Amino acid sequence: MKTLTPLKVRTDIFDPIIHGSLARSTVLQIEDMILGGVLTSGMKLPAERDMAAQMQISRPKLREALTALEQSDLIEIRPGEGAFIRQLTASAMAPALIKLYSRHPSAIHDHLDYRSVQEGFASRLAAARATQTDRDMLSEIIAQMRAAHAANDHDAGVRLDTGFHIAIANASHNRTLIHMMTALYNISHSTVFFDRAEITNIADVSGHLLAQHVEIADAILAQDPARAQKAAEHHIDYVRLSTNEALARQQRETDARKRRINLAGR
Repeated sequence: MKTLTPLKVRTDIFDPIIHGSLARSTVLQIEDMILGGVLTSGMKLPAERDMAAQMQISRPKLREALTALEQSDLIEIRPGEGAFIRQLTASAMAPALIKLYSRHPSAIHDHLDYRSVQEGFASRLAAARATQTDRDMLSEIIAQMRAAHAANDHDAGVRLDTGFHIAIANASHNRTLIHMMTALYNISHSTVFFDRAEITNIADVSGHLLAQHVEIADAILAQDPARAQKAAEHHIDYVRLSTNEALARQQRETDARKRRINLAGR
């Protein structure tokens, strides 16, 4: 199995420690970035000397802070490798339940009911709270989505779809929502619930999905919470309808295949 390379944290995201207990202030800064979703599970922290220089503290004080974070189970220090953010967000569902969902595709409706509420809430908050940096991020993702759609690049489309919704959750600046939605996205765009390729194979669906993402982004950029929430809920409603059609098409194909087999045996 291929091992993913951990995402390395940029040194310049850390601020100099200018007051208070140096080790304690360092711990609080890193904890705040974990809570805010800036530092996420699996990320590799910069080398000690680079981090200490950026934060303007001694390496012994930095080590004291890292040891405290490790004792709190927030980071893992691996000898010879460095310090890594621990897996802090559990899967939204146990593996056995995920497998159960995969055997009962109709359960997607419950999943989409939940997503409709959460996506609407996240988009509403994002429209009210997004910073200019958040808005720039959304604009960049939309530009990449347009390019992927034009190139008919399905893999990029899936990656950007997930990235778009995570960016909205981040732009909500609600720490609980950020972590809960990240856990949900770990499975929501997998084939456990639906294969995006299945619904985008239906005529014009890919174009409609792009237009809906653009509408959500435009509402957030316009700082219109009500419009953003409505656009997000409409998007999930459309995914629901498209998924229903994909499931119905699969069932028709299954029925047709069985009829053919049955007739061939006569």
